[in-house]
Amino acid sequence: MNDLLSVFIIAALVTAITTPLAIRLAPLIGAMDVPGDNRRVHGKPIPRLGGVAIYLGIMVSFYRLLPWSEQIFGIVLGGTFLLAIGIYDDIKSLNPRAKLAGQILCALVIFFFSVQIRGMTNLLPVGPHYLIFPTWLSLIVTVFWVVGITNTVNLIDGLDGLAAGIVCIACLSVAYTSAMSGRLGTAYIILAVAGATLGFLLFNFYPAKIFMGDG
Repeated sequence: MNDLLSVFIIAALVTAITTPLAIRLAPLIGAMDVPGDNRRVHGKPIPRLGGVAIYLGIMVSFYRLLPWSEQIFGIVLGGTFLLAIGIYDDIKSLNPRAKLAGQILCALVIFFFSVQIRGMTNLLPVGPHYLIFPTWLSLIVTVFWVVGITNTVNLIDGLDGLAAGIVCIACLSVAYTSAMSGRLGTAYIILAVAGATLGFLLFNFYPAKIFMGDG
């Protein structure tokens, strides 16, 4: 239990420390969110490199407290590729098709390293309690989930505290459920994300000093 708390605290502290650095770096490289559509309610350009600080918080907590495994390596590798694509998009406005292709490739990397959705609880009153997916269906569901969650968070990142707040609350709920069911490995990973987003929220609440950005 102490290790679970440590993962959360380390991720939060590292993100809180590195977010001001991201705020200073963003205008230097052109990673700014300029108002221009209905999703954006701020009246001036806002830095968009918050994802970098969140990434660093998660990675440091992984390095310090989690034993490296095939799955952890896959998450780190796929997450790093997603971060690179997002940063490039924040600066250069990547073509939507190229961006989607890159996200799918990252999801395939994660799947290749055995981070897979392999089944689901049967919600129908008939049949087995748990449905196991064949490999081809597991691949489709995993890729759809990774790409879908990535773009959903990007979509709601235009309001102060919204995206990070939702992610933090959702991760805390999933981490609690995972820990109570004995899935401590999952709880560690999810708590790292929750801690990092909480550290980021210190600078993302109204009036936001920085957004996550596509990274």
